[in-house]
Amino acid sequence: MYIDVVQHLEDLKAKLGKTSKTYEVSVQAYMDFPALRAHSDHGTVRLCTDEANYFVDKLEILRGDDIYVYPYMESKGVLIYSDPPFYFVGFTNKNGFGFCPAPGWTEEMKADRINPDIIKKVQSFLNNSAAVDY
Repeated sequence: MYIDVVQHLEDLKAKLGKTSKTYEVSVQAYMDFPALRAHSDHGTVRLCTDEANYFVDKLEILRGDDIYVYPYMESKGVLIYSDPPFYFVGFTNKNGFGFCPAPGWTEEMKADRINPDIIKKVQSFLNNSAAVDY
């Protein structure tokens, strides 16, 4: 869920102090990216903006029953995620092992102008972890 980015910065300042490197680079990101938003997911806050979508060059992969990828880039010491910050790309094969790709994930990422290299990385991950039934 999206949270107020200014409140998030205030919370960082209260928790870490205004001279904290984390706080400083987060404030700089807020100044550098006017459309910056904060997204909270299970206690993790990610700074995200659609301005980064074409420039994201790394990704986090969260594996569970469902597979989500979080494309991001680094800017002046802070991680900036795409907006939306995550994509559902697949799910665990219940009849064996590996992952089944989610329908339409590539089209969704392309529609959001995600860096084509990231789309290739996700496709490679899914190909290398293809579902195999018992």
